[in-house]
Amino acid sequence: AEGGGRCLVQLQDHGRGEGALEVLFDSETDVSVRQGFLEFVNKHLEAKSTLGSVTRRHAYHCANGKCGEQFEDRVVTANLASRRKDLLCPFCRKTTPLVNLLKAPTKAAKSVAAGIDTDAKAGRRRMTAALVIKAKEAEGKFDVFLSHNSKDKKAVEKIGRQLLKVGIRPWLDKWNLAPGDVISDALEAAIETIPCAALCFGPADVGNWHIMEIRAYVERWASKQARMIPLILPGVEEAPELPLFVRQTLWVDMHDWEEDGSDGFYRLVCGILGKAPGDSPRKKFGVRDVTEWQKMLS
Repeated sequence: AEGGGRCLVQLQDHGRGEGALEVLFDSETDVSVRQGFLEFVNKHLEAKSTLGSVTRRHAYHCANGKCGEQFEDRVVTANLASRRKDLLCPFCRKTTPLVNLLKAPTKAAKSVAAGIDTDAKAGRRRMTAALVIKAKEAEGKFDVFLSHNSKDKKAVEKIGRQLLKVGIRPWLDKWNLAPGDVISDALEAAIETIPCAALCFGPADVGNWHIMEIRAYVERWASKQARMIPLILPGVEEAPELPLFVRQTLWVDMHDWEEDGSDGFYRLVCGILGKAPGDSPRKKFGVRDVTEWQKMLS
Protein backbone atom coordinates (compact mmCIF):
# COMPACT_ATOMS: atom_id res chain seq x y z
CA ALA A 1 0.00 0.00 0.00
CA GLU A 2 1.07 3.61 -0.52
CA GLY A 3 2.90 4.81 2.57
CA GLY A 4 3.82 1.27 3.66
CA GLY A 5 2.04 -1.91 4.62
CA ARG A 6 0.43 -4.71 2.67
CA CYS A 7 -3.18 -5.61 1.84
CA LEU A 8 -3.74 -9.29 1.07
CA VAL A 9 -6.73 -11.25 -0.21
CA GLN A 10 -7.28 -14.98 0.32
CA LEU A 11 -10.15 -16.81 -1.42
CA GLN A 12 -11.71 -20.06 -0.20
CA ASP A 13 -13.99 -21.84 -2.69
CA HIS A 14 -16.73 -23.80 -0.89
CA GLY A 15 -18.33 -24.99 -4.13
CA ARG A 16 -21.83 -24.41 -5.58
CA GLY A 17 -21.14 -20.72 -6.03
CA GLU A 18 -20.28 -20.16 -2.39
CA GLY A 19 -17.02 -19.08 -0.83
CA ALA A 20 -15.23 -16.91 1.67
CA LEU A 21 -12.91 -14.01 0.97
CA GLU A 22 -10.49 -13.12 3.75
CA VAL A 23 -8.82 -9.70 3.66
CA LEU A 24 -5.64 -9.38 5.70
CA PHE A 25 -3.36 -6.46 6.59
CA ASP A 26 0.03 -6.24 8.20
CA SER A 27 0.65 -4.01 11.21
CA GLU A 28 2.18 -1.19 9.12
CA THR A 29 -0.95 -0.61 7.04
CA ASP A 30 -2.72 2.65 7.94
CA VAL A 31 -6.32 2.40 9.16
CA SER A 32 -7.68 4.58 6.32
CA VAL A 33 -5.92 2.33 3.79
CA ARG A 34 -7.38 -0.79 5.42
CA GLN A 35 -10.87 0.62 5.41
CA GLY A 36 -10.51 1.96 1.87
CA PHE A 37 -9.28 -1.40 0.60
CA LEU A 38 -12.21 -3.17 2.29
CA GLU A 39 -14.61 -0.67 0.70
CA PHE A 40 -13.10 -1.36 -2.74
CA VAL A 41 -13.32 -5.15 -2.28
CA ASN A 42 -16.86 -4.99 -0.91
CA LYS A 43 -18.14 -2.89 -3.82
CA HIS A 44 -16.76 -5.37 -6.34
CA LEU A 45 -18.19 -8.34 -4.43
CA GLU A 46 -21.61 -6.69 -4.25
CA ALA A 47 -21.52 -5.92 -7.98
CA LYS A 48 -20.62 -9.52 -8.94
CA SER A 49 -22.79 -11.40 -6.41
CA THR A 50 -26.48 -12.19 -6.01
CA LEU A 51 -28.26 -9.32 -4.29
CA GLY A 52 -28.08 -9.68 -0.50
CA SER A 53 -25.78 -12.71 -0.57
CA VAL A 54 -22.65 -10.96 0.75
CA THR A 55 -22.15 -10.85 4.51
CA ARG A 56 -19.23 -9.31 6.38
CA ARG A 57 -17.61 -10.14 9.71
CA HIS A 58 -14.54 -9.19 11.70
CA ALA A 59 -11.78 -11.82 11.78
CA TYR A 60 -9.17 -10.71 14.30
CA HIS A 61 -6.10 -12.80 15.12
CA CYS A 62 -3.66 -12.30 17.98
CA ALA A 63 -0.92 -9.89 16.89
CA ASN A 64 1.70 -12.02 18.65
CA GLY A 65 3.46 -13.83 15.82
CA LYS A 66 4.15 -16.85 18.02
CA CYS A 67 0.47 -17.16 18.90
CA GLY A 68 -1.85 -15.96 16.09
CA GLU A 69 -4.98 -17.43 17.66
CA GLN A 70 -8.27 -16.15 16.22
CA PHE A 71 -10.61 -14.23 18.50
CA GLU A 72 -14.22 -15.38 18.70
CA ASP A 73 -16.75 -13.19 16.87
CA ARG A 74 -18.71 -12.49 20.06
CA VAL A 75 -15.52 -11.35 21.81
CA VAL A 76 -14.69 -8.92 19.00
CA THR A 77 -18.29 -7.66 18.84
CA ALA A 78 -18.48 -7.13 22.61
CA ASN A 79 -15.19 -5.24 22.73
CA LEU A 80 -16.20 -3.03 19.80
CA ALA A 81 -19.52 -2.29 21.51
CA SER A 82 -17.60 -1.29 24.64
CA ARG A 83 -15.31 0.88 22.48
CA ARG A 84 -12.21 -0.85 23.74
CA LYS A 85 -9.02 -0.17 21.80
CA ASP A 86 -7.45 -3.61 22.29
CA LEU A 87 -8.24 -7.30 22.45
CA LEU A 88 -6.60 -9.40 25.15
CA CYS A 89 -5.51 -12.83 23.98
CA PRO A 90 -6.60 -15.54 26.48
CA PHE A 91 -3.70 -17.75 25.39
CA CYS A 92 -0.57 -15.56 25.42
CA ARG A 93 -2.01 -12.54 27.30
CA LYS A 94 -0.74 -10.15 24.61
CA THR A 95 -2.91 -7.29 23.35
CA THR A 96 -4.01 -6.73 19.75
CA PRO A 97 -5.12 -3.27 18.48
CA LEU A 98 -8.87 -3.19 17.76
CA VAL A 99 -10.47 -0.95 15.11
CA ASN A 100 -13.96 -1.19 13.63
CA LEU A 101 -13.05 -1.37 9.94
CA LEU A 102 -16.61 -2.30 8.92
CA LYS A 103 -18.19 0.98 10.03
CA ALA A 104 -19.14 3.63 7.47
CA PRO A 105 -15.96 4.61 5.58
CA THR A 106 -14.31 7.91 6.41
CA LYS A 107 -13.58 10.55 3.79
CA ALA A 108 -9.94 9.41 3.73
CA ALA A 109 -11.00 5.78 3.25
CA LYS A 110 -13.33 6.73 0.38
CA SER A 111 -10.43 8.55 -1.27
CA VAL A 112 -8.26 5.44 -0.92
CA ALA A 113 -11.01 3.25 -2.40
CA ALA A 114 -11.44 5.61 -5.35
CA GLY A 115 -7.68 5.61 -5.96
CA ILE A 116 -7.52 1.81 -5.89
CA ASP A 117 -10.46 1.62 -8.31
CA THR A 118 -8.76 4.03 -10.71
CA ASP A 119 -5.50 2.06 -10.56
CA ALA A 120 -7.36 -1.23 -11.09
CA LYS A 121 -9.15 0.10 -14.17
CA ALA A 122 -5.88 1.42 -15.59
CA GLY A 123 -4.27 -1.96 -14.96
CA ARG A 124 -7.08 -3.77 -16.78
CA ARG A 125 -6.76 -1.39 -19.73
CA ARG A 126 -2.99 -2.01 -19.91
CA MET A 127 -3.49 -5.78 -19.85
CA THR A 128 -6.21 -5.64 -22.52
CA ALA A 129 -4.12 -3.37 -24.76
CA ALA A 130 -1.09 -5.65 -24.37
CA LEU A 131 -3.16 -8.68 -25.42
CA VAL A 132 -4.60 -6.85 -28.44
CA ILE A 133 -1.16 -5.67 -29.57
CA LYS A 134 0.31 -9.15 -29.03
CA ALA A 135 -2.38 -10.65 -31.27
CA LYS A 136 -1.61 -8.10 -33.99
CA GLU A 137 2.11 -8.83 -33.67
CA ALA A 138 1.39 -12.55 -34.17
CA GLU A 139 -0.50 -11.68 -37.37
CA GLY A 140 2.20 -9.23 -38.50
CA LYS A 141 -0.48 -6.55 -38.64
CA PHE A 142 0.02 -2.79 -38.30
CA ASP A 143 -2.80 -0.25 -38.17
CA VAL A 144 -0.97 2.93 -39.14
CA PHE A 145 2.35 4.06 -40.62
CA LEU A 146 3.80 7.10 -38.83
CA SER A 147 5.59 9.15 -41.47
CA HIS A 148 7.70 11.97 -40.05
CA ASN A 149 10.93 13.92 -40.11
CA SER A 150 13.49 12.29 -37.81
CA LYS A 151 13.89 15.65 -36.04
CA ASP A 152 10.28 15.33 -34.86
CA LYS A 153 10.71 11.72 -33.71
CA LYS A 154 10.33 12.43 -29.99
CA ALA A 155 6.87 13.95 -30.46
CA VAL A 156 5.85 11.16 -32.84
CA GLU A 157 7.03 8.44 -30.44
CA LYS A 158 4.83 9.91 -27.71
CA ILE A 159 1.81 9.65 -30.01
CA GLY A 160 2.86 6.11 -30.95
CA ARG A 161 2.98 5.03 -27.31
CA GLN A 162 -0.50 6.46 -26.72
CA LEU A 163 -1.80 4.54 -29.74
CA LEU A 164 -0.43 1.31 -28.26
CA LYS A 165 -2.34 2.02 -25.04
CA VAL A 166 -5.65 1.94 -26.92
CA GLY A 167 -4.77 -1.18 -28.94
CA ILE A 168 -3.64 0.46 -32.18
CA ARG A 169 -0.31 -0.81 -33.50
CA PRO A 170 1.76 1.88 -35.25
CA TRP A 171 4.72 1.29 -37.56
CA LEU A 172 7.64 3.52 -36.61
CA ASP A 173 11.09 3.15 -38.15
CA LYS A 174 12.91 3.36 -34.80
CA TRP A 175 10.73 0.60 -33.34
CA ASN A 176 10.34 -1.71 -36.33
CA LEU A 177 13.58 -1.54 -38.34
CA ALA A 178 16.31 -3.95 -37.23
CA PRO A 179 20.00 -2.99 -37.45
CA GLY A 180 21.26 -3.99 -40.87
CA ASP A 181 17.87 -3.67 -42.62
CA VAL A 182 17.87 -1.98 -46.01
CA ILE A 183 15.81 1.10 -45.22
CA SER A 184 14.29 1.56 -48.68
CA ASP A 185 13.20 -2.09 -48.88
CA ALA A 186 11.72 -2.05 -45.38
CA LEU A 187 9.85 1.19 -46.03
CA GLU A 188 8.50 -0.12 -49.32
CA ALA A 189 7.25 -3.31 -47.66
CA ALA A 190 5.61 -1.34 -44.85
CA ILE A 191 3.96 1.16 -47.18
CA GLU A 192 2.62 -1.64 -49.39
CA THR A 193 0.96 -3.50 -46.51
CA ILE A 194 -0.16 -0.88 -43.98
CA PRO A 195 -3.59 0.52 -44.93
CA CYS A 196 -3.22 3.94 -43.33
CA ALA A 197 -0.55 6.59 -42.89
CA ALA A 198 -0.38 9.51 -40.50
CA LEU A 199 1.73 12.11 -42.31
CA CYS A 200 3.21 14.04 -39.40
CA PHE A 201 4.16 17.68 -39.95
CA GLY A 202 6.11 19.31 -37.13
CA PRO A 203 8.45 22.24 -36.51
CA ALA A 204 11.21 20.58 -38.57
CA ASP A 205 11.27 20.86 -42.36
CA VAL A 206 10.09 17.93 -44.46
CA GLY A 207 13.07 15.56 -44.87
CA ASN A 208 14.02 13.44 -47.90
CA TRP A 209 12.73 10.14 -46.52
CA HIS A 210 9.60 11.92 -45.34
CA ILE A 211 8.98 13.24 -48.87
CA MET A 212 9.40 9.73 -50.31
CA GLU A 213 6.92 8.27 -47.82
CA ILE A 214 4.39 11.04 -48.53
CA ARG A 215 4.65 10.48 -52.29
CA ALA A 216 4.23 6.73 -51.88
CA TYR A 217 1.09 7.12 -49.79
CA VAL A 218 -0.32 9.81 -52.08
CA GLU A 219 0.00 7.28 -54.91
CA ARG A 220 -1.75 4.55 -52.88
CA TRP A 221 -4.38 7.05 -51.72
CA ALA A 222 -5.04 8.15 -55.32
CA SER A 223 -5.73 4.52 -56.27
CA LYS A 224 -7.93 4.12 -53.15
CA GLN A 225 -5.61 1.51 -51.65
CA ALA A 226 -4.82 3.40 -48.45
CA ARG A 227 -5.93 6.21 -46.17
CA MET A 228 -3.67 9.14 -45.34
CA ILE A 229 -4.10 11.58 -42.50
CA PRO A 230 -2.13 14.85 -42.42
CA LEU A 231 -1.25 15.44 -38.77
CA ILE A 232 -0.05 18.69 -37.20
CA LEU A 233 2.41 18.04 -34.36
CA PRO A 234 2.95 20.12 -31.19
CA GLY A 235 5.28 23.05 -31.69
CA VAL A 236 3.75 24.18 -34.98
CA GLU A 237 2.58 27.76 -34.50
CA GLU A 238 0.92 28.22 -37.89
CA ALA A 239 -0.76 25.70 -40.17
CA PRO A 240 2.00 24.42 -42.49
CA GLU A 241 1.87 24.58 -46.27
CA LEU A 242 0.89 21.00 -47.03
CA PRO A 243 1.82 19.24 -50.30
CA LEU A 244 -0.81 19.73 -53.02
CA PHE A 245 -2.45 16.29 -52.94
CA VAL A 246 -2.27 16.07 -49.16
CA ARG A 247 -4.40 19.21 -48.89
CA GLN A 248 -7.36 17.29 -50.31
CA THR A 249 -7.69 15.12 -47.20
CA LEU A 250 -9.00 16.21 -43.80
CA TRP A 251 -6.11 16.89 -41.44
CA VAL A 252 -5.88 16.41 -37.68
CA ASP A 253 -4.59 19.19 -35.43
CA MET A 254 -2.65 17.62 -32.54
CA HIS A 255 -0.64 20.62 -31.41
CA ASP A 256 -2.46 20.47 -28.04
CA TRP A 257 -3.49 16.79 -28.00
CA GLU A 258 -2.21 16.17 -24.45
CA GLU A 259 -4.46 18.86 -22.94
CA ASP A 260 -7.73 17.75 -21.31
CA GLY A 261 -9.96 19.74 -23.64
CA SER A 262 -8.39 18.50 -26.88
CA ASP A 263 -10.07 15.95 -29.14
CA GLY A 264 -7.03 15.65 -31.43
CA PHE A 265 -6.06 12.12 -30.38
CA TYR A 266 -9.65 10.91 -30.70
CA ARG A 267 -9.84 12.33 -34.23
CA LEU A 268 -6.56 10.63 -35.14
CA VAL A 269 -7.90 7.27 -33.95
CA CYS A 270 -11.12 7.86 -35.92
CA GLY A 271 -9.04 8.63 -39.01
CA ILE A 272 -6.98 5.45 -38.61
CA LEU A 273 -10.13 3.33 -38.26
CA GLY A 274 -12.11 5.18 -40.93
CA LYS A 275 -14.72 6.16 -38.36
CA ALA A 276 -16.69 9.42 -38.44
CA PRO A 277 -16.00 11.27 -35.16
CA GLY A 278 -19.58 12.52 -34.76
CA ASP A 279 -20.79 15.86 -33.46
CA SER A 280 -19.69 15.18 -29.86
CA PRO A 281 -16.09 13.95 -30.06
CA ARG A 282 -15.04 11.74 -27.16
CA LYS A 283 -12.07 13.01 -25.22
CA LYS A 284 -11.82 9.87 -23.08
CA PHE A 285 -11.91 6.34 -24.45
CA GLY A 286 -9.93 3.15 -24.12
CA VAL A 287 -8.81 -0.06 -25.77
CA ARG A 288 -12.23 -1.71 -25.35
CA ASP A 289 -13.89 1.14 -27.24
CA VAL A 290 -11.32 0.99 -30.04
CA THR A 291 -11.62 -2.80 -30.33
CA GLU A 292 -15.40 -2.51 -30.58
CA TRP A 293 -15.12 0.21 -33.24
CA GLN A 294 -12.72 -1.92 -35.26
CA LYS A 295 -15.13 -4.87 -35.15
CA MET A 296 -18.04 -2.70 -36.27
CA LEU A 297 -16.07 -1.19 -39.15
CA SER A 298 -14.39 -4.39 -40.38
